[in-house]
Amino acid sequence: MACVNDLQCSKNNFLELVHNPIYCGIIRIPANQDEEEQFVRALHEPLISESLFHQVQFMICKDQNKRGNRDVLKSLFPLRCFLSCPWCGCKLTGSVSQGKHLKYAYYHCTGYKCKGGFRAEMLNSCYEEKLKKIHLRPEVYELLGFVLEGENIFTRRREHIDDGRKYYILSQNKNFIFQRQESTFWMRRSTLMISAN
Repeated sequence: MACVNDLQCSKNNFLELVHNPIYCGIIRIPANQDEEEQFVRALHEPLISESLFHQVQFMICKDQNKRGNRDVLKSLFPLRCFLSCPWCGCKLTGSVSQGKHLKYAYYHCTGYKCKGGFRAEMLNSCYEEKLKKIHLRPEVYELLGFVLEGENIFTRRREHIDDGRKYYILSQNKNFIFQRQESTFWMRRSTLMISAN
């Protein structure tokens, strides 16, 4: 429907929209120097229910956990996007096909009409044999060690940032639930005080 109405939205902007609680009738007040971040009930009628909003947040968080599957695929296809198709020159990507009894890993061409496909086990072993034939001079080992150390630091930093994002999403949901319970408590208390008078 959005495409029919000519809505142009990038993936990042769409995710920002989906994470915005204003659609379920809640306004986020950002933290400032004196106060922490707060979520308050809005006066407008919500477009979606709170339960639907939380279900969507849960699904997004669950989808982000599927990155582990991507890591498994990266280990199965270490040459993915580094190899070119011998027939059309396009990059090769990897996928797993289900056989009658086992699953088989294949590199296949990303070209539109090209049907090039190769057993991943065969290509990976050929590449490994080629690597074993390469001999480095002793002074290159130290330089290579520095390069690999820098790559490991970059990978750890990226994992740390991803963990921080997951924690932030979970803390937002917990903070929202706590503030919702607190506001319900104060609303009930004020209702009891008014009815007592």
